[in-house]
Amino acid sequence: MVIFIALVLLAVGVYFFIEKPEQINQFFTSKIDIMTITSPSFENSRFIPSIFSCDGSNISPAFAIAEVPKDAKSLALIVNDPDAPSGNFIHWIMWNIDSNTKTIRQESIPTGAMEGMNSAGYVGYAGPCPPSGTHHYVFKLYALDTLLELESATTESALKRAIVGHILAEAELIGLYGRIK
Repeated sequence: MVIFIALVLLAVGVYFFIEKPEQINQFFTSKIDIMTITSPSFENSRFIPSIFSCDGSNISPAFAIAEVPKDAKSLALIVNDPDAPSGNFIHWIMWNIDSNTKTIRQESIPTGAMEGMNSAGYVGYAGPCPPSGTHHYVFKLYALDTLLELESATTESALKRAIVGHILAEAELIGLYGRIK
């Protein structure tokens, strides 16, 4: 059975390359846009300044977004701490960010965007506040082919279920934080 499936796939591949040679060149030379999220507040895989944590003002950092796919209708952001004692602490979720957004200002959410429930039990941003050691904070941005109809008390798991089948691109920024003793 496995050999049969492999032969069928091989035959389809041979047909594609023999019957449609003009697409071969397009396949190998097309430019792929890679969406990015960066922050003027901290570099990727570097420490997040304490102003953005529970040790400081607990405000959200600024972000720059680039190379969003042209057919995206919205963006969604999930910020989590995979090093948390519970296994995964959600610090911030946001969706329906306009797909033309190039920057998100410090301590703000873009017009029209919605925030959801974090693991601290409230809607909005909850800055890094690890109980011990240095933790990784993953800022994951998704380009979506739709706007989402979700309640403001939406959780990260409900947001992830809603975006399944709608993701056009993803980008990731990682920050580190350890508590000031």
